[in-house]
Amino acid sequence: MRETSQSSWKKGDFRVAKESPTGEHSDSSAHSLGYNELVTDVGKLLILVGALIVGIGVMLALAGRSNLPLGRLPGDIVYRGKNATFYFPLATSILISVVLSVLLYVIGRFKR
Repeated sequence: MRETSQSSWKKGDFRVAKESPTGEHSDSSAHSLGYNELVTDVGKLLILVGALIVGIGVMLALAGRSNLPLGRLPGDIVYRGKNATFYFPLATSILISVVLSVLLYVIGRFKR
C-alpha cells in the first residue's frame, strides 16, 4: 500500500501525482492534460464504432432486398414441431465464416 507522503491519486485523474511535503500537488495541470486526451480518444472510438454499426446495418438492409438465399441454404437445419420451431443456419454460418476469413486475410496481406 502506498503512503500519501510519497504519491497519491488525484481525484478524477488516471495517473499518480506527486505531493510536496506540505500536502499540495506539484502538477496542477495533471487533471486537464490526461483527462482531455482520454475523453478525445474515447470520443473517436465511439464515432468509429457508430460508423461500423451503421455500415453493417446498411449492408444487412441491402442484403435483405436482394434475392440471396442466406438462411435458406441446403444444410441449414429447420425443425418445425407442433408448437415450436428450431432453426440452426449451419451452412449459412460456414459460408459467412469462409467469406470473412478470406476478406480479413486479404486485408491483412495488404497492410504489410
